[in-house]
Amino acid sequence: MSNMPTELGMFQIYNEETKALQSSDNLDDIMLICTEINEPLVKLHNVAMTDLIIDLNKVTSKTGKIVTELKTHWIVIRYVDCGDEAAAWMNKYFRKSTLRLLRAEYDIIGKRETDFMARIDTDAEAWKLFRTLTLYTVITSETLKQYDNKQYHNNQGNLTRHFKIQPNILISASPFPAFAEKNWDWMMIGNVILKKIRPTMKRYACIISHLLVIISRSLLDVLFFVQIQNIPNQTLVNKQSVNVQDINGYPQLFDKNWVKIGHVTQLYMYPLKSGGKVSISSTRCNQYGMVNWNQRMPDLQIWDGMFLVYNQKTKTIANFANYWKLVLININVSKTFMQFNAIGIDSLIIEIDKQTRKYCKVFYYSSWYGGTPTKLRDCGAKAAKWINEYLETSDLRLVQRVQRVDCNPLHEEPNFIRENWMEYNMIYSTKAEEKTEAFANVTRCVLMTTSTLDKLQKEIIHNDEHHLIRPNIVVSTSSIPYSEEDWEWIKIKNIIIRVIKPVPRYLIKPFALRFLTVFAHELYVRDKEEETAHLGVYCASFISGNLQLNDDEAFANVTRCVLMTTSTLDKLQKEIIHGDEHHLIRPNIVVSGSSIPYSEEDWEWIKIKNIIIRVIKPVPRYLIKPFALRFLTVFAHELYTRDREEETAHLGVYCASFINGHLQLNDDDTLGHIKSRTSPEIQAKAAKDVAERLLGKEISKMFIMMLDTDLGPVGKDTFKITKNPLGEIEIRGTSGVAITWGLHHYLKNYCNVHISWDGTQIALPNTLPEVYVKVISNDRFRYYQNVCTVGYSSAWWQWQQWERNIDWMALNGINLALAFTAQEAIWQRLYQELNLMKEEIDEHLGGPAFLPWARMGNIRGFGGPLSSNWHNHTIRLQHQILRRMRDLGIVPVLPAFAGHVPRAFARLFPNANMTKIDPWNKFEDKYCCPYLLEPTDPLFRMIGERFLRMYIDEFGTDHIYNCDTFNENEPSNNELIYLRNVGYSVFSAMNAVDSKAIWLMQAWLFVHDITFWTKSRVRAFLTSVPTIWYDRKNFYSMWNVFLKARYGRGNNTLYRHDVVDITRQALQLMADDIYVTILDCYNKKNITAFRSSANALLELFDDLESILASGSNFLLGTWLAQAKDMAVDEEERRSYEYNARNQITLWGPNGEIRDYANKQWSGVMADYFKPRWELFLKALEKSLVQRTKLNITEINDRIFHEIEQPFTFSTKIYPIEAKGDTIDIAMKIISKWFKGESASSSLSSSLKSSSIKTC
Repeated sequence: MSNMPTELGMFQIYNEETKALQSSDNLDDIMLICTEINEPLVKLHNVAMTDLIIDLNKVTSKTGKIVTELKTHWIVIRYVDCGDEAAAWMNKYFRKSTLRLLRAEYDIIGKRETDFMARIDTDAEAWKLFRTLTLYTVITSETLKQYDNKQYHNNQGNLTRHFKIQPNILISASPFPAFAEKNWDWMMIGNVILKKIRPTMKRYACIISHLLVIISRSLLDVLFFVQIQNIPNQTLVNKQSVNVQDINGYPQLFDKNWVKIGHVTQLYMYPLKSGGKVSISSTRCNQYGMVNWNQRMPDLQIWDGMFLVYNQKTKTIANFANYWKLVLININVSKTFMQFNAIGIDSLIIEIDKQTRKYCKVFYYSSWYGGTPTKLRDCGAKAAKWINEYLETSDLRLVQRVQRVDCNPLHEEPNFIRENWMEYNMIYSTKAEEKTEAFANVTRCVLMTTSTLDKLQKEIIHNDEHHLIRPNIVVSTSSIPYSEEDWEWIKIKNIIIRVIKPVPRYLIKPFALRFLTVFAHELYVRDKEEETAHLGVYCASFISGNLQLNDDEAFANVTRCVLMTTSTLDKLQKEIIHGDEHHLIRPNIVVSGSSIPYSEEDWEWIKIKNIIIRVIKPVPRYLIKPFALRFLTVFAHELYTRDREEETAHLGVYCASFINGHLQLNDDDTLGHIKSRTSPEIQAKAAKDVAERLLGKEISKMFIMMLDTDLGPVGKDTFKITKNPLGEIEIRGTSGVAITWGLHHYLKNYCNVHISWDGTQIALPNTLPEVYVKVISNDRFRYYQNVCTVGYSSAWWQWQQWERNIDWMALNGINLALAFTAQEAIWQRLYQELNLMKEEIDEHLGGPAFLPWARMGNIRGFGGPLSSNWHNHTIRLQHQILRRMRDLGIVPVLPAFAGHVPRAFARLFPNANMTKIDPWNKFEDKYCCPYLLEPTDPLFRMIGERFLRMYIDEFGTDHIYNCDTFNENEPSNNELIYLRNVGYSVFSAMNAVDSKAIWLMQAWLFVHDITFWTKSRVRAFLTSVPTIWYDRKNFYSMWNVFLKARYGRGNNTLYRHDVVDITRQALQLMADDIYVTILDCYNKKNITAFRSSANALLELFDDLESILASGSNFLLGTWLAQAKDMAVDEEERRSYEYNARNQITLWGPNGEIRDYANKQWSGVMADYFKPRWELFLKALEKSLVQRTKLNITEINDRIFHEIEQPFTFSTKIYPIEAKGDTIDIAMKIISKWFKGESASSSLSSSLKSSSIKTC
């Protein structure tokens, strides 16, 4: 029996129901359970649970129950039950009822097979045993850094994902690049030798091993390490010597380009968040911000923001944005109490004795770093009464924030801000200032230069404005105002502070408006002209230390570069007036990808491969003026005019490297954040599920699907397909989409499988073909769908159809797709919030079959109203759609605000600047012409922000959005500045909610103008690439040849579908020929030939109906049934059926775009198309016989009232199953109509019907 007291992986979780050991694949939160070992006791810990203590002496195979065991001729692994208490703990944590905690015991009973390691790739039993044995994972520090950066940026600070990285041995390998370990076959650490097992897993198994002991860490520690006892601290890899190490927190700060800036002139603390300031002479800067800690009285700790105002109703933290009088509260600090003073109310005294605080109520608040929730200690009823009376409300409590540990400098390390810097910084990158609750436990300080402070104080208009200037640290400098925003690091003696971002300018506006209208107006003007750049910079302590007035060793790092887009560069170069002006355009990095000049000033983070760059500010425009004056007065004058009108916005943006790396030409990862944020495990599982749905559970087991993000180039989906010795097909891919795409590639190209919308042919060979292929995608994104698709194709889809659609996307490599469902439900919420009445909302939102055009402002209200059932259903459906897309790694494109609003806005906002949109396609006023908000109107951005925020709150975001302001709607103003303002306003609304927003727009907007795209230009354009053309003779011959191939294929679903489709097309072409003959006979007044051709055409409609009725994909009944299935009552059922019928026929109440979306379906042919032609032909015949002039207006009126409109309101039920044998029907049709192989495609030679007479 192994006498090792503790082993790596000594505990396993067992599912009694499935009789299987569990892992992170099916118990994701297993990695959040921490272990502490103090033999013989083992403690399992999780923040949400009480600790579980296990005595190892009581859990052995001799004393406990053996649940299961794995045995070979050389090793026995016994799994011993840890008892009912341990089982109850596990089931409570995982919210299950069938789990048991087991301890593994290893017993070596013989000599291990020498070929065991060699057989694990080919022998299923050996592989099963190997997976059961302990694996040791080795990773280098360089690889770890790569994963660390990816985790933070891909998952927006979700620390749970970090637990997926679980190395046992961490090696400092500075001579080697990241992921070098995957190329090592053997490693030797002292007298321990490790052999690589499976390269793609980057795992190693110890084959000559000694005692290994886990070093336990707290919950917030991401990694687990192994201490190798009695072994020299040296690792040999390829004869290179490196050291085993444990990395704590952020990599060590290297030497910077420090520039001396001056000395500390003022220090302030704000004990109450958003309250008044307290001047101090010294402080400690650490992870809690500004801290005053007295070693003789450690209980009397005072720190910046230690008191907060908590709204117990909304469970949020208040600040001066919603309670502006907070800034007028002054605080006096004593040895034993704090005195809160404010005008018009008696002072409040709060004792800060530790003994008094023990009995206070505690609130818990979410923590930004994902660990234990922040404690907020209530200051009592007296304090609550005081703060509510002063702020004239009733739901507030004055609370004290409790630190994770006390502020004793001996206890403050490790610095958890430094260790979690990327996640900490992410809060600011999402403009979280607007979400005050996010700052309950986010410590920070504000640093400002004396130059900035002097300029701000000179600009004060109202006496109370000085309360908004709130620095913690003021340093002297002779530099220009606002220069601190260019700094990345600040060093004051032994303290190192890292700059986060400038304190935003807009913070001053909400406060200012509450004082004086004139002041607010002046502030707006100054803000627009950028005279008030910011109010200092937010900072956080990176290396702690003591700080006091007059410290004179203040240094700053000012390294930066200039980044510019190609669009900005092109625009600037086109505007050059003087030959020497190009010298002023001085970028370091030029990137492509944005068609809008100056868009880079809206970016905050830029990721190029593994490098992360942070934007500091735009390169100011005034840099060009002094230089220009040296050349030519006229040039300077012209430049000043352009600058004033802001046509030349800036000369790029200043940036600073946040995560260093190597940059080279053609790096194409500028849109790096537009990618899946779903874990590799979930994506691989989702891809496997597609295989099961497509092939069945048993057959899909022959396909091993694995995700490997390192398989191909960054930003290029890659898959690799091989056949392993077990006969299984292994498909590795860089994403869930790539894996699924690889599956389709193999099935299509190696197994002759066909997968399409119209049917699937899957007949795999008994032995799967050999394969070794690697495919790298040409493009970063493969985009799918048009905004009108959700009206014409998927209007009535439920989850079954959507699931199939999303599977099809992944199988075809689609990784970017529209996801527009349920936006009307969010618009309804917003409109109700704005106090629109139900009738006003109903007259704006379109019906289910017409949603795309209502969304784009073409129509309003037609086909509606939408019921609460529709809204609830689409919300549930959108959650399913997005979950599946994201699971597979497909990035969904979400809707945004294009500017169109209901007519009722004129009532609600009488002063808003709006334009009535021109009628679209002759729709009457009842159903057309919503309003378009003027882009410069503040309401535009307010509505856009509110909608997108509500949509994201419901569905989340992947940072890419679509909306179309001018889809087939000509702008009311053709001036360039107007068009630019529209685009700017649309994107600004997105960007205000999501600073990573990308706007995706339809190209149809630009090609709709046929005055430019003439026939000759279209032909010239299309013939510039290979194009397949056909004539009718070739098509008829193809039809004949295709039907001759029916033998052996008659039962094939796809073949039958194609027979219907080709026969339908052949009859359509014949109908065109017959119609030409009818017109010829009518013009020649040949009544006999006319009647013959007219009868032939009507007979052809019957044959069309017959062949269409035999195909399951050509039935009107299916379309109507899908629509009616969405309804919950008769009224809704009639409404949806009308939507479905109208869209494919009249397309509007009066046929505004008649037949635009027509479908050649069984049912439509018999009851819509044929009756229309019958009426029309009878009118022509009557005109011939009576020799009267044809009244086309009267005919169209009769067709509308007798056929078209009644069809849209009809409730006739049509079949939903095919009728008749497709092959037999097609053979009868071709023998009836087709004359056979002919050298001509004319009517007389191609058509066989004896009833047709030429004229």
